Amino acid sequence: MNKFRSERLRYQACRYLLFWLPDTWFLSLNYFFYHLGSGWHRLSVTPWGLARLRREFLAWEATKSDIAARTTALRPLIDQVFEEFDQTQVLPPSFDLAIMQLMLAARPAAGPQLADKRSFRAEVERILGPEFLVPLLQESDTAEGLQPQEEVVYKASHGCGWNQFELQRSWMKRWLSSDFYWVSREWTYRGLRPRALAEQKLKGQTHPDWPEGLCDFKVFVHRGQAKLIQINLLRQTGHRTAYYSPDWKRLDMAVNFKAWPETLTIPKGLEKLVQAAEKLAHAQAEVLFLRIDGYLLEGKFFLGEATLHPGGGNMRFLKSHH
Repeated sequence: MNKFRSERLRYQACRYLLFWLPDTWFLSLNYFFYHLGSGWHRLSVTPWGLARLRREFLAWEATKSDIAARTTALRPLIDQVFEEFDQTQVLPPSFDLAIMQLMLAARPAAGPQLADKRSFRAEVERILGPEFLVPLLQESDTAEGLQPQEEVVYKASHGCGWNQFELQRSWMKRWLSSDFYWVSREWTYRGLRPRALAEQKLKGQTHPDWPEGLCDFKVFVHRGQAKLIQINLLRQTGHRTAYYSPDWKRLDMAVNFKAWPETLTIPKGLEKLVQAAEKLAHAQAEVLFLRIDGYLLEGKFFLGEATLHPGGGNMRFLKSHH
């Protein structure tokens, strides 16, 4: 079974077979099936590991303390992940478990505002300025309120991966009638106001020596400090990823998609992108970890979205052996 079909079946199973389960069971089983067969992870292949994982989740779900106390309790968990990363320069398997425990127990007030693409735009404008946003051309509460345009990307503001380059109202209607929380159980999406957005399609190249097409940058920020950058290349033709430190040292990492085999030339404007991501994350006092996504085009950067829970806690970071 090829990877894309496997991914599609997994999400269908999550949506229809696991829909009725409580969050702890949903996340445990989703994690188990996602990693099934990848023997590198000790919690992936045995029922005992699955039971232990659920017990850990239940311990956090049962926490009735206030937000500040939960944040204090969870801080050592994510700190340990990045202490190990600082030593090995590869995110450890404990990263996805830490993210899922943050999903269950941490409830920073800024979470929904950061997850919602429309309110995230307002946050970027407040902290950094409107010049760092992709121009917004249309906005509507309904699919019928959008008009077809050329060079536009259509998005649903309240989910992940709900994007299209040509307006297909049937799909937009489906998205606008859905709550993404039930797909991933990420609490930040629950009850968000559904809105359809049309943003200008960015054109250009990150660097003359890079592959053609738009490349997106994902900055992993821990305690207000950028730790690593994920670069996605050739999304539409043959998705590849590359990982670098903020000072542009190549990291021996890969996740889900094949690693880009060549060393990339440092792009103009990278330092400003990293500084902007850190400034934005630093303003979210209760948020222990944040990934901020954006684009670099000919030295100018644009910020697009943010997430507190990358991949819903299902990101298998491995050595790329480039």
